Amino acid sequence: MPGSIDQQTKENVRYKVKYEQMFKISSEMTVTEQNLVVLPVNIYTSLDDSACGIQLELGHDYLLSGKYVNGTMQTSLCGQILLEDLKESRKHDILEWTEVPDKLRQQLNKQEFDSTCEKELK
Repeated sequence: MPGSIDQQTKENVRYKVKYEQMFKISSEMTVTEQNLVVLPVNIYTSLDDSACGIQLELGHDYLLSGKYVNGTMQTSLCGQILLEDLKESRKHDILEWTEVPDKLRQQLNKQEFDSTCEKELK
């Protein structure tokens, strides 16, 4: 859920987020002695829709996919998990957590997606 929104650069937007749950952890992420993953508080995306940027609203919880690069969390429209029937999604590009079907939640919890996330939702 975005806690604040500000423009980081002319090309990117920075969202300050609170992670509710992580379904996949990058091997590049720092892990503490207590086996806790250190997560960046900011997620970056392109400012422009034409460059696959996404727009998040304060107070909403989302299912986001993205990548972790050099200590930075990045997300874009092009890598999101979509429903087969896009009409089911209010935004048609990113899912609010309340829109995520139970079957998809189960698949995420069981980590049924491979590293390239090419598995189809059936």
